[in-house]
Amino acid sequence: MMRKLLLIIAFSLVTIFIQVLLGPWMTIREIRPDFLLILVMFIGISQGKVTGQLYGFGIGLVVDALGLGSFLGLSALAKTIAGFGAGLLHKRRNRLNPLLFRTFEILIIVIHYAIIYAINFKGVDLSSRVVLLNYILPAVFYTGLFYFVIQYFIPPLSE
Repeated sequence: MMRKLLLIIAFSLVTIFIQVLLGPWMTIREIRPDFLLILVMFIGISQGKVTGQLYGFGIGLVVDALGLGSFLGLSALAKTIAGFGAGLLHKRRNRLNPLLFRTFEILIIVIHYAIIYAINFKGVDLSSRVVLLNYILPAVFYTGLFYFVIQYFIPPLSE
């Protein structure tokens, strides 16, 4: 148990470092991959919904405290929901159709970004279509690309 906790803390610190160091360099039209969301999803899928949502909340607060997020508590909210959603997939990788499993993973990323951008653009004179096409979908694609590439090279954690 303690070993697993230390491993999660180590991965978290490395991922925060990568997000802070590489995130700005990887920004394309104000969109950057969210490596911490990827870690939240890995932890949720491998450890379950309670651990996923608690980790998502904790790392989301860290993101907000470091100024990587926009509003205090917004990353915590979005990552808590993502961690819970990913946790619902715990022990279902081999029981669900692979295409359906991947669809749920993408849906979790979509919901995460929909929460972030819905609150960020509240009160701004942009249509939902513009927000979806110019912000949500590119962010989902960019983070999803890294998510699936990383998942290809790193096998699932103990599921």
